[in-house]
Amino acid sequence: MANFDYLLQSVVTTDSAVIRDALFSEKELFREFLSPLNQFSMFAGLSRVHEKLSKRPDIVLDIYPEFEKLPPSLVLGEFDNAENLLHSFVNIVYGRSDDLMAALRTAARRSKSEELALAIKLVDHDDVRKLRNALAHGTTEFTGDGLDYWNDDKVRYSITNVKLKLLNRSIRCIFLWCFAASVEANGVGKQ
Repeated sequence: MANFDYLLQSVVTTDSAVIRDALFSEKELFREFLSPLNQFSMFAGLSRVHEKLSKRPDIVLDIYPEFEKLPPSLVLGEFDNAENLLHSFVNIVYGRSDDLMAALRTAARRSKSEELALAIKLVDHDDVRKLRNALAHGTTEFTGDGLDYWNDDKVRYSITNVKLKLLNRSIRCIFLWCFAASVEANGVGKQ
């Protein structure tokens, strides 16, 4: 299996239009996923709203007045951790389904897109699976520079905040392009 860091770097540096074009060339595969991908896009959007709010201490204190006695840097740090956790859950756990992954694999095979194939390998990578399972079971803990997580094997794994944000952005992009392909395949918005 390919190295996680290599896959993440490959997907991050790929022009997302290449992946989009591969997905749109096989958009009929995504027709049946309109409803779940629409829900994913709504949750992804809400997690982005949280991200914007986390940069505004005045709004954070309006939402959580009990934080008023805490130093602003601590409040914003906690919100940054919550933002990473929310993005991770939405993108890595909620967005992925076996049926959607099967459609993605078929799209990659039919379109012969190496970029899409690499993106799928990233989503399916064993390190991402371990992270997905830990997020789903709540076995995570933020450290100063990242997230520690563990599964039934009790082995602790770590991912830096930078890598976690890149992973979230990459997976969110893939699933939102799937949603756009599904919208197109279903003719939503066309008169």
